Amino acid sequence: MCMQYAATRVTLRGRERRVLQRVVRAHTSEQREALRARIVLMASFGNNNSEIARELFCDLKTVRKWRDRFAESRLEGLWDKPRSGRPDHFTVSQRHDVFAQLALTPPAPYAKWSVDLLANDLVSAGIVPSISRETVSLWLRTADIKPHRVK
Repeated sequence: MCMQYAATRVTLRGRERRVLQRVVRAHTSEQREALRARIVLMASFGNNNSEIARELFCDLKTVRKWRDRFAESRLEGLWDKPRSGRPDHFTVSQRHDVFAQLALTPPAPYAKWSVDLLANDLVSAGIVPSISRETVSLWLRTADIKPHRVK
């Protein structure tokens, strides 16, 4: 025997419709977000889940999930929830100490900081037990700091 699910009714407010249409039209939207927006827009026009799934070439469960999530949480329900991910290896104070280290003059005979020199200096100063040059480089790029270009 096949179970029938009653589709959740979706009614959009003016602002919500404009936001969803903007997501669908934008060239820079992530495809998964655009798909979710299309699902909700089609649901608001009264299409049933199987019609939406067939039209958008996606699974019926996907349509059901995003339609229900929108009904529960409105627009906020369509965006990905934050994930826990891997815990940070370094504390915030250690990151600040890295930037503070750049304010000091590099050890002799060096005139400028390099990523390798900074990574080695952080370990020898006891600021961090170990750190890769890639991590230091990422932090500097993120903060838009270029120690090799400082006079």
